[in-house]
Amino acid sequence: NQKKIINTEAEFLTGDGEHKIRILDDKNVELSIFPPKYMSDEIHVENLSGFSVNSGAKHFVIELDKNQDLDWHKIGQKIRYSKYFPEGTNVNFVKLINNNTLSVITYEKGVESIMQSCGSGSVAAAYHMQKKYNLDYNLNIQVRGGSLSISTDINWEKVWLKGEAKILFSAHINIEQL
Repeated sequence: NQKKIINTEAEFLTGDGEHKIRILDDKNVELSIFPPKYMSDEIHVENLSGFSVNSGAKHFVIELDKNQDLDWHKIGQKIRYSKYFPEGTNVNFVKLINNNTLSVITYEKGVESIMQSCGSGSVAAAYHMQKKYNLDYNLNIQVRGGSLSISTDINWEKVWLKGEAKILFSAHINIEQL
């Protein structure tokens, strides 16, 4: 909204399909997300186990104990390049805080780093944990960059991700020189 490109709602097309965005106020936006689904049974890798979930991007979701701590970057990188994922995968470490709150840490392939936030990764983690523990359909997700909220119907067909949007950088591209 700051850039005056859209008013309060828009639709756009990405690699995983059409998305809708709603600008809720000066800081918060809501985005429709690709309906998640399992892509594997349980996989054991690097002394951890998890499930591959497609939520618009491929994520490997690993549940950890609330107090468990790892070298997120190192283990995320090892799993990302594991033989189990020949094309690579994003890696999400998720912890159950309570019936409507999760903590998610994401190692993102391509960026090859731990992210401040990852929408599709948070949705993948929420999908797995909601299915496993029969959690609420409105979940709060704690990420390094702050917090997100996910709301969905019981079939995970209409999924919305809400959070604070921040402009991290701005650039101008002269397409005539491309």
